[in-house]
Amino acid sequence: MKSHLLTAVIPIGEEHLANNRIKHWVAEANNFSSELKLVIVYDSEKSPPSRHFEDFKLSNFEIIKGNFGSPGSARKAGQIKVDSKWLCFWDSDDEPDIASFLEMVRAAEINECEIAIGNFEIAKISEIDSSTVYSHGNSLGVVANNPGIWRIAFSQKVYSEIKFEDLRMAEDQIYVLDGELPRRKIYFDKAVVYKYLSYESGQLTSNRKALKEIESAIKLIKKRITSGVLPIDKFSMKILSKIYLTAIKKGSLCSKIRVILDYFKFISLDRSVRIPMLKATIGVLTNKYNRL
Repeated sequence: MKSHLLTAVIPIGEEHLANNRIKHWVAEANNFSSELKLVIVYDSEKSPPSRHFEDFKLSNFEIIKGNFGSPGSARKAGQIKVDSKWLCFWDSDDEPDIASFLEMVRAAEINECEIAIGNFEIAKISEIDSSTVYSHGNSLGVVANNPGIWRIAFSQKVYSEIKFEDLRMAEDQIYVLDGELPRRKIYFDKAVVYKYLSYESGQLTSNRKALKEIESAIKLIKKRITSGVLPIDKFSMKILSKIYLTAIKKGSLCSKIRVILDYFKFISLDRSVRIPMLKATIGVLTNKYNRL
């Protein structure tokens, strides 16, 4: 049997089953069934009513059910089932542009690239015309500042080497770091391939319990850097700085203090990261998306 061009792994929970918007774009995938496969990971303690999955009306899909407990664990369970040429990860509370995403992957395949990266929008329902498109300008700078995986496709060569950490926060940033994008041949697409719906309820960045896991993510990244698994380059430093700043901005008072102290301890004890880390932090604070 011929492998698909692209597989999209999509974690969903109980609250997403009855979402008509999801059913619409998931059903739209049928129009591209010869190239696209969906792996839907149902993450819940409860078994879903079979009628909900029947409503999806899919011909090329696989459903994995389990109590995974985190986006990282759910995506890892989905990735195990993938054998396509390319892999991507979509979230059930967003909207991928399926046609544009596939066009991007086709172009990356033709150009013999290892990674494909498209533009994205951040949609805010409370403001008129509030969606913002970030243009990367063929630079990894915007990825370092916005390292979510949703608008990135990974070739089999890349995704076969990496896997997700079992975390609820920053697991996608770690996945991107482990992919070592700066050393890959990348296809940058000008099209908007993904819409991030910032107004959807249940965002983990608003969940205090989930935010605590940012500290675990920071620890894992620092370990990779100090052991030489990750290079001390602008890309890695910028992503780590971004995670530090997110934890400081959104965490509890006690968490903020711990993270601030950890940041200064890291740059004071490891001279090799001091200057690169400080420069990266300034870059994130001044919003220099395309400067790497």
